[in-house]
Order: sequence, then C-alpha cells, then structure tokens
Amino acid sequence: MLNALLFDLDGTLAETDSLHFQIWQDFLLDYGLVIDRAFYKAKISGRLNPDIMADLLPQLSLAEQNDFIERKEAAFRNRADALTPLAGGKD
Repeated sequence: MLNALLFDLDGTLAETDSLHFQIWQDFLLDYGLVIDRAFYKAKISGRLNPDIMADLLPQLSLAEQNDFIERKEAAFRNRADALTPLAGGKD
C-alpha cells in the first residue's frame, strides 16, 4: 500500500543550484567556455540538458552531447552527498 508520494522539483529539499553551477562550470571549461553565475542563470538554470547542449555546444554530435549529459549528471550524483537539507526538509 502506498503511504506517501514525494515529488521533488530540484531545489525543493536541498539547495542544489550551487552544485549544478560548479559542475557546469567545470565541464564547460573543458570546451573553452568560461561561465559565471549570470551566464548560468540566463543560459542554463531551469532548462533541459538537451536544450542547453544544443545552444552551448552545437558542434558536438548528438551522441557526444548525450555522453556529456550522462557524465555531468553522474558528477552531480557523486557530489550530492555534500548537499544539506533545507529548513523543514527533515522535520
């Protein structure tokens, strides 16, 4: 029997934006793109990964874009243990 259903939009239970920014910053640097917070907010935050890739690295094949996304998401999961719950998230 289902007792609860939790639907978490990224950033609801923990502040994840800073970690996403750091990872995008690290990964894009490998392609010669230096980004700051303003760029991140304007071009990356809140968008789907495939759309971001099409805009920022259109020279990559679809397979290369998908590989980039998979590696970026794996890096986020590997570093997610550094996240802390937002107030009320554990109450």
